[in-house]
Amino acid sequence: MKKELGIVTAIRSMPNPAENQYFIMYKDRTEKTQSGLVLEVGDRVAIESGDAEPDGKAKPAEYEKLVEAAVDRLSNASPRKSGIGDLDSITAKLTPELSAAARRVIRNIVTGSPMLVRFHNDCDGSSGALALYKAIAELCKRIGLAEPAVMWKMNRGVYYPRELLDSDMLLLNTYSSMEKPIVFITDFGTAPESELSIAAAKGHIDFVWLDHHPIHTGFPQDKISHYINPWNFGGDSDYTAGFLTSSFSELLSKNDMKRFKLASLIGDYSRYGKREDKAAFELSTVLDHLTSRKDLSDSITPRYIESITDSEESFNEAFGYAQRLLEESIDLGMRSVKHYTTKDGINIYILDFQKISDESPDYPLPGRYSSKLQDHLEKKSGGKSMTVVHYGNYVSLRIGRQITERIGIHERMERLKSTSPYIQSFGGHENAGSIKVDKDHAKEVIRILLKDLGVQLKG
Repeated sequence: MKKELGIVTAIRSMPNPAENQYFIMYKDRTEKTQSGLVLEVGDRVAIESGDAEPDGKAKPAEYEKLVEAAVDRLSNASPRKSGIGDLDSITAKLTPELSAAARRVIRNIVTGSPMLVRFHNDCDGSSGALALYKAIAELCKRIGLAEPAVMWKMNRGVYYPRELLDSDMLLLNTYSSMEKPIVFITDFGTAPESELSIAAAKGHIDFVWLDHHPIHTGFPQDKISHYINPWNFGGDSDYTAGFLTSSFSELLSKNDMKRFKLASLIGDYSRYGKREDKAAFELSTVLDHLTSRKDLSDSITPRYIESITDSEESFNEAFGYAQRLLEESIDLGMRSVKHYTTKDGINIYILDFQKISDESPDYPLPGRYSSKLQDHLEKKSGGKSMTVVHYGNYVSLRIGRQITERIGIHERMERLKSTSPYIQSFGGHENAGSIKVDKDHAKEVIRILLKDLGVQLKG
């Protein structure tokens, strides 16, 4: 039997060293295995007659040649077209950056070097994560790897603070590997609260950071290994993070991720979303529902989501339940909402979400509920409307497209933040935002906002 050479490219350390897991890369495949031998990263192993034996240390050039050949073989030239011309045009501009990031991710997959994926807990974030999960699974089949060194975390906030980085590093540091660990972030994080993590990660991990929110002045995107945002390529937030991550995923896989792209457009209320597309609408509804379930918050991974979305019976059951909850909660909200009108005729609706959450813990989370309520109110009173939903120390804003420029929410909130000690931070995009406030003064912040918008209040 001809001798076959491989390289130990990563090791997952276990409490009992005899149970350490080794990733060994060969010319045409990668294996994850245990070994009675004590191996180190960079060791060359030789297989002859079915037995693996140490064969010295691999030279850097030997390793690089092996990895680059695999990356060349496994990466695709460009994402598939969605049929939406405006978005496909932006994707074409993004492709060189997406391709570079995809090659970086493939290096970690084929070598067993660790990667941790954090995705925002809504339809937009989860649609991209599901596309990425499917792409990695298909790629692993092509290299014969049963289980990649990829971990998944659903992110309930819109920031990546230092405590999350520290938590992620604890997991990533259970591996030693030829490639630097990756933290892959999609649909959140472009905020000042993430900057400490970016600085602290330098030299320890590489980021692949895909987002579509407006980039605040001073955000250190040049300090991030791969930061990709359509705002830098002539696009805006209507090019969703799910669309972006699904396009990225098509560079790793032969699968068409169009269903996830279209669902993300609906879920994030992009102007390109087509709610009359039954399949995309139902998928967006189910993804929003699953990622808002409080009883499963620590269990929501792409694998779990896939178990629902890829089963016709489970999917139909989840969609029916989500629709019933939404109809009930909207009906309740319409009975509880307060209505104000500005001097120039903008309708503003205020709702205390406590009245909704007291009814059922399964109702949508405040942010996505705000979007659903805004959608309903726009049909009732036209596009000149704005919805404000408050709960705890967060205030969610949803703004009709007809008045986006007139409201100018980002500039307005930055100005109000400089004058009010109760406004801690603001994030989001031009039609949807979230204000973090002093919990005891949420209603006062709303009064400040209403007055600034031109609502005449008593007292």
